Amino acid sequence: MYKKSLENVFSASDLIVYMSSAFASWMARLALEEPKRLDGIEKDHDEMMGLLAEKGNKHEELFLQHLIEEYGTENIAEIKADRRTAAAATRKAMAVGYKVIFQAYLERDRFAGFADFLVRREGKSNLGDYYYEAWDTKLSKSTRPYFIVQLCCYSWMLELIQGTIPEETVVVLSDRTKERFRIAAYYSYFQSVKQQFLQTQENFTGAEDTMPDPSLERSYGAWASYAKQLMEESDSLALVATIRKKQIKSLYEQGINTLTQLANTSLTNVKGISPESFEKIHAQADIQLRSRGQDKPEFKVINNDNGKGLSALPLASDLDMFFDIEGHPLVDGGLEYLWGVSYHNTQAAQGKAYAFIDWWAHDQKQEKRAFEDFIDWTYQRWQQDKTMHVYHYASYEITAIRKLSTRNQTR
Repeated sequence: MYKKSLENVFSASDLIVYMSSAFASWMARLALEEPKRLDGIEKDHDEMMGLLAEKGNKHEELFLQHLIEEYGTENIAEIKADRRTAAAATRKAMAVGYKVIFQAYLERDRFAGFADFLVRREGKSNLGDYYYEAWDTKLSKSTRPYFIVQLCCYSWMLELIQGTIPEETVVVLSDRTKERFRIAAYYSYFQSVKQQFLQTQENFTGAEDTMPDPSLERSYGAWASYAKQLMEESDSLALVATIRKKQIKSLYEQGINTLTQLANTSLTNVKGISPESFEKIHAQADIQLRSRGQDKPEFKVINNDNGKGLSALPLASDLDMFFDIEGHPLVDGGLEYLWGVSYHNTQAAQGKAYAFIDWWAHDQKQEKRAFEDFIDWTYQRWQQDKTMHVYHYASYEITAIRKLSTRNQTR
């Protein structure tokens, strides 16, 4: 969002931020209206997001080259003007009837923004016997709901120029797969989100008591560090490990607004929370409160956990290993560049009971070697003790191993 002649102009991206986090959307508006209030508060700098943006631009450029090869340079218009003249340049290109318009600038009511591509289709419109569809390139391997909301916004803005909303829109995925979607199937939802967003913007005052509660948010956009600071300062219920947003709302209704209040409450049940769940979060808040300021946090061993938690672990083996992979998602085809294992070292001196071994890979050839060496090392240990276990987090390691075994036809 930005200001134009003292009026706020919003983008499709602002809608997406609002969908994912009312808190992040509120902060973005505050930064626009009262930047001095945010002195000393910095937005998060995410290096991965920078890399993703760079790779996304490359993906967009490669798809543009693909379209040039398909349609010819003479049939493609690129809007290189700035915001002051881009709208007029886009309208002119649409009137000429180019096959593709790259970086088209669209605007309607209080919205404006650059669409990746407008692609010509045959059919009646104010332009003549053709109209345009909005296409967007995405690094993702699959379409996400907010992609379509963004494209619905561009299609709605297109209607102002060509007099008709295109029937379909297209998402170009990272492998250049083109996925088509009927706009009518999503348009009502887009209109609802847009209406809610605009109503929120109309009601914005910047007053602190109107800030969306970060404790009830799933994400914080570029303001995660500040949201964490606010929650720590307010002793937020969100600091209680494993607590759910729905439970926080139920606790609010009972006047329990902080971790300390939850830890010290004499209540044994709360409406909207099962007795078992309440007992768990109550105990969790208590143990966290008592751990504050301690070098070693308090803990409680649960003896009767019905085969869950620590009691679900099998008997230990001296050859058990703890395994993790680090992958680089921005390399074409992926790259599992670091394989690491911590394991019990029976020969180690006291205080150094565990050792660490790693295998590095800077390209897929080295990745294959790292994979083979890891499997061989693990298999050798398993031959020594068939009761040993490989501990890892979730399913990523299994998926990666299967992928590399199939890709390389080895091990």
